Amino acid sequence: MRSVLSAVYLQLPNHNMTFIDFSLTNKGDRSETVMIESEILGYSERAISTVNVPSHGTVTVGQTPVLKPSFIPREMTTAPLDYRVTFRDGALIKESTEPIRVYAKDTMVWAVLEGGEWIDISEFIGAWVTPHDPSIDTLVRRAAEYHPSHTMEGYQCGDCSDEEWSEYTDLQVQALFEALKRDYHITYINTPIAFGLDTENPQRVRLPFDSISTDSANCIDGTVLYASALEAL
Repeated sequence: MRSVLSAVYLQLPNHNMTFIDFSLTNKGDRSETVMIESEILGYSERAISTVNVPSHGTVTVGQTPVLKPSFIPREMTTAPLDYRVTFRDGALIKESTEPIRVYAKDTMVWAVLEGGEWIDISEFIGAWVTPHDPSIDTLVRRAAEYHPSHTMEGYQCGDCSDEEWSEYTDLQVQALFEALKRDYHITYINTPIAFGLDTENPQRVRLPFDSISTDSANCIDGTVLYASALEAL
């Protein structure tokens, strides 16, 4: 990948996606053991893989070097991707350092252009849904004041009928809405601009904590805020 999407990077392995892939072809008559190393200098740990490449065979190895959370930038920056491929005895096959971009932690990329087609990666917006943030606990507590029973019980309706479940759930959803409307006074503020590559479609998205602390959100900011409270319940 030409860019590190800091906010969703940790989710890549769960989607069978890797940051950098190495294709190794052995044209010899015996198998070879090869060591592969990659690191985003200053931003990640070093990933190391050892692989056996059969004679006259090709093996693809993917790596996703682990990011150091404390080094994730607040603005997009450029960083060097360093990688090295060697034989078991240390003899060098290839090494290189190439520039990549590291997006800020509040930047979502909705799609990536590959082979002339835009690939939808919008499902990664789930990284912004943060049900365990303390600010969400506070929101749910305030919402209880707008519920007829002054509680927020989640899924404890037991053997309710479908109609009872619907009403039971809707009352909690309505209470959250009333709390956001009456207590938080969130104003629509649209500041989504995030600059990136022509082959990517980035947008700045506020985390729920940021929307609450600044009393501001646009449509997607409000969506992940509301989703966080619902998931908390």
